[in-house]
Amino acid sequence: IDLDGFKLINDSFGNGVGDDLLQQYAQSLVRNASVASTVYHLGSDSFCVVLQQQDAAEAAPTLAQHLLRVLEQPFSSLEHELYLSACIGIAAFPQHGADVTSLLKNANTALTRAKQRAPNASEIYSPEMNRASAEMVLLGTKLRRASKRRFTTGSALVSSIHRKTARKIAATMLRRTMNGEPNQSSSLPSSNTVCSAPSPIANVAIPVQSPVLSRSSRM
Repeated sequence: IDLDGFKLINDSFGNGVGDDLLQQYAQSLVRNASVASTVYHLGSDSFCVVLQQQDAAEAAPTLAQHLLRVLEQPFSSLEHELYLSACIGIAAFPQHGADVTSLLKNANTALTRAKQRAPNASEIYSPEMNRASAEMVLLGTKLRRASKRRFTTGSALVSSIHRKTARKIAATMLRRTMNGEPNQSSSLPSSNTVCSAPSPIANVAIPVQSPVLSRSSRM
């Protein structure tokens, strides 16, 4: 069981009111739960009710609805009258888990599905919930990998273009030096510079729209 929006109560009225409401809600769970049950506080605004009876799997959905109806009455704390809402996930032994860890994990999966549906909702665990969750996680991983590959490919292409442009400029300057021609940056195409190379290319601007870049962009 998870209380809905409990952080907002803490932020709005302070931890004193929040702690008082948690204690009142825990006492309400103990009063309204089945005689053959144990109530646990898992931490923060999370609770767990363990049914210890033969027909627990059949009785759990009915008990869940009863516990949600209890929240139709307001709770009072420090002159504040506040309504709480909750969502409940249900898992049964041995159908949904053979140990405590599996049961809690699957109940939490059902709880997540209940939260997605509406406030004051309950859901019974089914294996399809895990498969759907796994598919969403895998899809997110594939999308991130695809995005990273596109970014890496694009970065490599730009880097390759810049290297080719620098080599072309260096080759032009070497040819001019060997032929006794002056190396003037004004003789190269002028545009916005994106980088500069160490001497002897330090005074030569590398243009943004060089012939190499234009050819690559048309490919």
